[in-house]
Amino acid sequence: MMTRETPYAASIGGGEDEYPQEDPDPQTLDIRGSLTSPFETLSDRLTFPEEQAQLVEIGALYHSGAVTPVLFSDVRHGLKIPLDADNPSGIVTRWRQKDRLKTTAVALVVCLNIGVDPPDVIKISPCARMECWMDPLSMQAQKALDTIGKNLQAQYERWQPRAKYKIHLDPTSDEVKKLVSSCRRSAKSERVLFHYNGHGVPRPTSNGEIWVFNKSYTQYIPLSIYDLQNWMGTPAIYIFDCSIAGQILQSFKQFFAHDMKDTILMCACSELELLPQDPGYPADVFTCCLTTPIKIALHVFCAKSMLGSEGITKDIIDRIPGKQTDRKTPLGELNWIFTAITDTIAWNALPRSLFQKLFRQDLLVASLFRNFLLAQRIMRRVGCTPVSHPRLPLMDQHPMWLAWDMAAETCLLQLPDILDSDKEYVPSPFFSEQLTAFELWLDHGSADKPPPEQLPIVLQVLLSQVHRLRALVLLGRFIDMGSWAVDLALSVGIFPYILKLLQTSAADLRQTLVFIWAKIVSWDMNPQVQNDLTKDGGYLYFIRHLQDDQSDGETTANVESKAQAAFILSAICRKNEKGLNLCVQAGLIDVIVGLLAREKDEELLKWLLILCEEFDEIDHEGILEPFLDHDSPNVRAAAVYSSRGDSWRRKATDGSQLVRHEVVVKALASGTAHAVPSSNGAGEAVHDENLDRLLDDPCLDVRYLAVMCMGGGAGGEGSSRCKLMGPLPKSYQSKKWKKNDSIEYQSPVNYAGEQAMRWPLLGPLAEEEPGAPWLVRQVEERVKESALEVSSLSCRHTYTWELGSPTVVGSTSAAGLEAGEAVLPPPQPGNSERLPLESSACLVLEPWRNEVAVCESSAVRVFGYGGSLIKEYDAGFALHSLFRLNDSHNEVLLCCGAHGVAAYRGYANAEEDITLAASFVPFESRPGNQPVSFAYSDQYLVGSFFAASSTELSLWNLHAERRMRKMVMPTAVRSIDTGKAANVLFTLDINGGVGMLDLRMPAMNTAVLNAVSNGTCIASAMGGCAVAIKGGDLQYFDSRMTSEPLWRVSPGGADSPAAVTCLAGTRLANVVACGTADEFLLLDSRTGERLWQDEVADLAMARFAGGNGIKVATADKNGCLRVYDFA
Repeated sequence: MMTRETPYAASIGGGEDEYPQEDPDPQTLDIRGSLTSPFETLSDRLTFPEEQAQLVEIGALYHSGAVTPVLFSDVRHGLKIPLDADNPSGIVTRWRQKDRLKTTAVALVVCLNIGVDPPDVIKISPCARMECWMDPLSMQAQKALDTIGKNLQAQYERWQPRAKYKIHLDPTSDEVKKLVSSCRRSAKSERVLFHYNGHGVPRPTSNGEIWVFNKSYTQYIPLSIYDLQNWMGTPAIYIFDCSIAGQILQSFKQFFAHDMKDTILMCACSELELLPQDPGYPADVFTCCLTTPIKIALHVFCAKSMLGSEGITKDIIDRIPGKQTDRKTPLGELNWIFTAITDTIAWNALPRSLFQKLFRQDLLVASLFRNFLLAQRIMRRVGCTPVSHPRLPLMDQHPMWLAWDMAAETCLLQLPDILDSDKEYVPSPFFSEQLTAFELWLDHGSADKPPPEQLPIVLQVLLSQVHRLRALVLLGRFIDMGSWAVDLALSVGIFPYILKLLQTSAADLRQTLVFIWAKIVSWDMNPQVQNDLTKDGGYLYFIRHLQDDQSDGETTANVESKAQAAFILSAICRKNEKGLNLCVQAGLIDVIVGLLAREKDEELLKWLLILCEEFDEIDHEGILEPFLDHDSPNVRAAAVYSSRGDSWRRKATDGSQLVRHEVVVKALASGTAHAVPSSNGAGEAVHDENLDRLLDDPCLDVRYLAVMCMGGGAGGEGSSRCKLMGPLPKSYQSKKWKKNDSIEYQSPVNYAGEQAMRWPLLGPLAEEEPGAPWLVRQVEERVKESALEVSSLSCRHTYTWELGSPTVVGSTSAAGLEAGEAVLPPPQPGNSERLPLESSACLVLEPWRNEVAVCESSAVRVFGYGGSLIKEYDAGFALHSLFRLNDSHNEVLLCCGAHGVAAYRGYANAEEDITLAASFVPFESRPGNQPVSFAYSDQYLVGSFFAASSTELSLWNLHAERRMRKMVMPTAVRSIDTGKAANVLFTLDINGGVGMLDLRMPAMNTAVLNAVSNGTCIASAMGGCAVAIKGGDLQYFDSRMTSEPLWRVSPGGADSPAAVTCLAGTRLANVVACGTADEFLLLDSRTGERLWQDEVADLAMARFAGGNGIKVATADKNGCLRVYDFA
């Protein structure tokens, strides 16, 4: 398993001019799979046995089991950093209940008039008689009425014990008015519940009236719904248990059509239905469903099932042991399962906003609506359809009801043994099975598929210590899938649950809980969330996590989790004086300082440094100064962000675009961006030369902000001082944004860090290489198992087109070549005018797609075979070389010029926007007219990039985005190229001399190819270097034998030698490509034997690429491109 800190990174030293005299770890990773000492002699090291030829690299892919770097592919490399700071999208805010209510007063009105049936009711015999689970005819009428009233109140108190209950039995109109008016005064602005049982009075009228009694109980008195609502006020919830109760709902809509926002109604049946009289059900079956759901559900289940043969009767249901509030008992577990199922049904069937209003705003209302779903299921069996406002769809046939039936049966079957023999109750497997179903969804689900219906059940499982850890882990996997997943989790009501879990001390939950909070905070950290994390000591949870080094001898908090905790604490402290003071009192500063002294992980260091910016008590210069030169661009940028002195100014020349962007933002925010104090003591101000360099930065955003610093406007003084890159593009000149003290400038490292925290962290890359996410283990089928046999090399296809002005046709087919048939886009219209290529032009060939990129001056164009223009863009500065980085899934085009190097993502995909992933200035001294040359190698697994100008030769680590070494060559360098099969760099000086540098050596000593003094161009190949000699010869040097060439040939023949116009090598096979004035040749690099030729004139350049075989792209001086595909 590779680690993030590679041996190469350790051997090249910590700065540009530091060369380690002794490598503490003498083992150096070799891409061919062997570990060898870096201090062996060159001739002993650079051997090429036949078996090593089987480990052929095709493109950026290595043999299965090797690793390759993925450069410029972090989240930050694809971001467009906004100019000014903005709050996150606010997912938590969206689902936070702004108007959270409580039902604090309950008015119970029972109109039974026991013994006297209403005139419009014809009862069958036998008929339903039970009211609140008692027979009113079993005792005296008044006593029965009182008992029913007490039972009804007790049934409601199970759901809301703290509410004030008032009850009137067989009341008059005035008594109802006094009752509800008193409840409204008591509740104030909270919700009042009005329950009406009208089984002993006539049906509601079409005029909007219900019935009560006169004082002597000789008449039925109508009570207007309009009056009742005026007495009740809002917010209110009404429950009507009577025949044609839906008529009342219609009357409400008629009277208060525009004022029912805070009114909720539940009615036992629709406006055309009568209450059921089935003796197998209670008379108040609707009330039973709402207030005693478990009991009525089990009664109905027993009546419809065949459990009677197992000894299960209705009488045994009342003997189920336990309490509804105790989830470890049978009754409590059934209630828990019922809550989970009804929540799940509602969440999957209702709009999110309606679910929030009915099931998350008020505890009593949520319980009643869960039970209302049961009422739909039970009452529709007896011909009634409960209705409500807001209207709910019918959910009585939802598949989750089958899970309830299974859970009920599992519990009931155990009752005889539990009650008769005290057998221990076996918990239901319901929650474990639902978690398994959720886990299966996670394995195959995505944003494009329906959301997991088990999410509300996962929320309920968090209440259980038995399944809590598994539920949290699965929940973490879910919210890691993106903002849509976080949004769904918050919509189901997870926020208060995980907030409460911060009070737990369970160590096994900590990392998962921190991960979940990091995801939520990355999407929404407004002052309300900050207050939630500070008011009950939630911030202490994350401080303890940072302190958590060991527990019982084992590390419990890994560095990734600590980095997430540091991120959360930085969000808590940002612009939050209360949170800042609480963290200081809790000793967070000492924790930060201790971690900075001993931790090495770059992500953790980044967030610790960002967190340091909030504390004035920290010694910023003493503690943070060393991190300005850290290997990681993120850490360097974070150190700039937190720096308080002037040392951050020198990072204006940093190789990382992120760091330079942070520097210019720091300069803007400090208010002293354009000047530094003069050293002459005259009190004058002079320009900061480091910051002045940013005026010619290859990144337009950095250059634009630098112009704002220096001159206050895109057309002002700062713009006039952009010398090398020229003026800003028109799109930037037209911007109205200017330097303003009221603007909060966006910190790039902070913004990029937040965006990266939102990115999936539990994906395949993290699982495969948890210690080094920037390394990808490649096991692709495309990688061949053996080297190509050049003796039988044949050209399958040749594609030719002219660089005219073709029409943009979009993305070219990348189907490749199968069975010798070419897959080409439709032919483009011919263009009689060719575009000649200058000597500075360059090209790069895609190995796996039929595409080639060509640059000339500052323009880059990507063509499909045949000439279709896929993409065209301008780098902003003159280009000299192109390099393709990474594999086919993370392509980056490295565009290199004398004044800048820029890495672009999305350069070859017509449907993807081009993004500037990274940029830097390759030379300390900007070249004038001197020749420049660039080379790239990924053999060290970090992306080694070489830049040469005059006598300056620099080695860059593209992963660290910094220059690691700088050399002064004895003679000005004209061209460089890396060894294709060895750790060497070949150089060609302006006098035609060729040198070879051993890159493994700390000082990169030069071995001179003595036999060459008049070379014109070089190209490294497998095992050595090809050199074109002035006058027409081509020589090839083995890297192990530098005194004499391995072979010499004359491409034009001994009688008529022809000057070599272009030269290219590859490590895909033992082959060298060269062009002359009238032909293009492929030569065997081992013998110089001519393998293949084509008659073409005036070739200007050639480039190899891999793929299913070998491809060679060429361009002539007349603007004609050719791609040869070899088998």
